[in-house]
Amino acid sequence: MSRLAKALILGLLGSVLGAGLGLTRGSLDIEEDIGLTWLFKQRGVRAAPPEVVIIAMDKTSADHLHLSNEPGEWSRILHTRLVRNLSSAGAKVVAFDVLFKKAGLPHEDKALAAAIKDAGNVILFEQLKKESRPVKDSLEIDDAILIGKLIEPIPELAGTAVALAPFPLPKVPYKVSQYWKYSPDAGDVPTLPVVTMQYYLLDVYEEFLQLIKQHRPEYAATLPRSRDEILQGMGVVEFARMLHRTFVLDPGISNLLLETLNKQSGRYSATGKRVLEAFVALYQGERSQYLNFYGPPRSITTIPYYQALALEDTQETESAQGITRNFFRDKIVFIGESAAFQWEQKDGFYSVFSQQSGLDISGVEIAATAAANLLENFPVKPLNIYTQVLLIILWGLVLGLLCGLLPAIWATLTVILLSITYFAIAAYQFNAMGLWLPLVVPLMFQMPLILFAAVLWDYRDTNRERRQVRQMFGYYLPQKVVDRLARGISHLKPGGQLVYGICLATDAEQYTALSENMPPEKLADLMNEYYEAIFGPVRTHGGIISDVKGDAMLALWASATLDHRLRSQACLAALGVKHAVKEFNRENPGYSLPTRIGMHCGSILLGNVGALDHYEYRAVGDIVNTSTRIEGMNKNLGTQLLVSEEIIEDLDEFLSRKLGKFILTGKTNPITLYELICEKEKAEDTLCQLCGKFEQALRAFNNQEWDEASAGFSGIITTYQEDIPSRVYLALCEQYRNVPPQSDWTGIVNFQQPK
Repeated sequence: MSRLAKALILGLLGSVLGAGLGLTRGSLDIEEDIGLTWLFKQRGVRAAPPEVVIIAMDKTSADHLHLSNEPGEWSRILHTRLVRNLSSAGAKVVAFDVLFKKAGLPHEDKALAAAIKDAGNVILFEQLKKESRPVKDSLEIDDAILIGKLIEPIPELAGTAVALAPFPLPKVPYKVSQYWKYSPDAGDVPTLPVVTMQYYLLDVYEEFLQLIKQHRPEYAATLPRSRDEILQGMGVVEFARMLHRTFVLDPGISNLLLETLNKQSGRYSATGKRVLEAFVALYQGERSQYLNFYGPPRSITTIPYYQALALEDTQETESAQGITRNFFRDKIVFIGESAAFQWEQKDGFYSVFSQQSGLDISGVEIAATAAANLLENFPVKPLNIYTQVLLIILWGLVLGLLCGLLPAIWATLTVILLSITYFAIAAYQFNAMGLWLPLVVPLMFQMPLILFAAVLWDYRDTNRERRQVRQMFGYYLPQKVVDRLARGISHLKPGGQLVYGICLATDAEQYTALSENMPPEKLADLMNEYYEAIFGPVRTHGGIISDVKGDAMLALWASATLDHRLRSQACLAALGVKHAVKEFNRENPGYSLPTRIGMHCGSILLGNVGALDHYEYRAVGDIVNTSTRIEGMNKNLGTQLLVSEEIIEDLDEFLSRKLGKFILTGKTNPITLYELICEKEKAEDTLCQLCGKFEQALRAFNNQEWDEASAGFSGIITTYQEDIPSRVYLALCEQYRNVPPQSDWTGIVNFQQPK
């Protein structure tokens, strides 16, 4: 398979698996739990807008005011004083994240109601409670549904507030990452941050109405004509709900309004344009929105309740705590429980910035964070599901192509560097625009999965190539040598090991004539078939093919010591080669290759022979040369398979006949040769009789009894006309009868001597 095909397969694999994981609920939860946490942690603390302030009903204030640690039990006279204090200080809007569900002392409730009414900018919290209502379906089967029920503050206070709004949050210890802008459990009623911001933004309502008229005049005709008409007519909550429905039915309107604001930016101040953008964004997007936290608890400006209360009657420009009366001017003020220490908190929610000490963010801080995000129009914005899946698919393809096309080490380094770059881009997008790119699936699943798959694939390919190389070398070298080379080329050096070895040499007759008359390719095919025939018996009986040249083969058997079993195996192999040649010639009658075989044994040096950049693995020693000379002696004796006495000695399982002592070509020392005929158990009686008669005749020849020897060899020829060794010795008898050998002659035959 090409590297490109491999790369595409890896890319598609990573893309499909990544896209599949990216669409599961579990991976989305992990992405929110881990990926979003990474982005917040690398960004760190971000400055909150100064317009948003929290007044904390905390233990510090309870201690200063000598009150109960339960804020719900605080006197409503204090809330009355606080509302009037904030009103006189110029606070733009005040939102209580406190449920006044139970009536207090009549005069206190009355005083607080009056203060709220006089301020005209106080929003009260109402609780959203889910209730189960029994119903019957069309089959009259009993069932139940959950509905959201709004629990308002006591009527006396509810009737004086500018608006009532819920703020549903999950129960602890669930991690809070987003909030409802419009609660689906209560008919898409706007929640506390939205209502608070809508009131705050009403000052630019006329400019907003003019923008609507430019693009949707039919909508503008149905909207209130002024801020006062909203407050005195349908109210902030109903107005927000109506605008939300309008933007849901016409989702493109928000982008049109924002584009117009950018084109006509010269008509507005920087602050005015920012506020108008916040007005539009208030109704843009989904019902829920991810919180863009500013940091750990109390990252938004937080004033203890007692300090805000201390400004009530002071005539100084600055209170003892360093807060001026002008501090609250035009501010968005949230009032609720907010602890400074973990052991003080009663209203805490786990978030990405929860402290190691256990301090969590309070409900009022979440509401204030949501309002601040709306004011800045800077929430956390995840990619829509289609864009996210497309990004994951492209990421998988890129990783797959890199891992498939590059070598493993470069692929690893490149993928790691690319992943770091991806994280850096994701971090920049998050910090600059609040854009949340997926991290978990691309970096924790796709990257290691594709990289691991590529490395595993490369490992598999490398192993396959190694096996192929080993197999290829196995055609040329012994398996032990291949094993050593596979461990390293340090073994490849001149020299070898002195061992006891058996050498089997073969040579094919008529090869020269065939090579002259056959095309090279046809000759190659024929010789491949021939070698396949003679290699088989050698391999079957444990030998190795040491060398092949033209029509000749040299096979080896090696052992540390003289080994009876090894010689027996070599003899079986030689007989097998003889039989294989016979079958080959029978199957190729027009291209027969009669083959001569010679074997000898003794000490040889087995190892690497060569220099510089070329080595061959072969046997070195006189034994190798002698085996080829023995093979050549077949020409003189008319035999096919000759072995030395050292080979056949004490191998009683084979039928052989001693042919005498000979001086081999190029040698000076005589060697005793035997013709290896067959295994004894397969021998015919006639062959055994031949061997016995030949032995008697040879004994007479060695004793220089020429007449008796001639009679013996003649008798063999009469019975076995094809026995060439007897004819050779008969001729020698005639020769020595005419020209007797020297007196010290011991039966040694030297065909090299001149006749």
